[in-house]
Amino acid sequence: MDIKMIAVDMDGTFLNSEKTYDRPRFEKLLDRMDEKGIRFVCASGNQLPKLEYYFEGLTDRMTFVAENGAYIIHKGEVLYSAVMSTEMVQKGIDALQAYSDTPFLLCGVNGSYLKKGATGKYADIFRQYYLNIEEVKDLHEIEDEILSF
Repeated sequence: MDIKMIAVDMDGTFLNSEKTYDRPRFEKLLDRMDEKGIRFVCASGNQLPKLEYYFEGLTDRMTFVAENGAYIIHKGEVLYSAVMSTEMVQKGIDALQAYSDTPFLLCGVNGSYLKKGATGKYADIFRQYYLNIEEVKDLHEIEDEILSF
């Protein structure tokens, strides 16, 4: 039986408890996978920029399944993008803002968005896990294709 693909989750699987991995060892393994025609797939709930950060310089050699499957990139080419309709995004923002003062993040193709001045536990968690947060005055005015909340 030939192996055609190896897919890994990041947090708690591929990454160690310090959120790192043995890069020299992985590069050797990736070279061997390339030689044998085995596709390496990084699958995660993380945004693409965070995943690309972990594999800087190697991203053109792999496939990323980001945003829990909402955004799939193979060797730099978008294969799938589950962009939400503008109407759905606007209704989602309204519903979440009406429900609670708890901050939430919108994740788009070009960035992630947090309401300006957001504080508290969740805002701190967002800032820890998302590299490209833009704080905006009004979430309704975001001009990006939104993939997830």
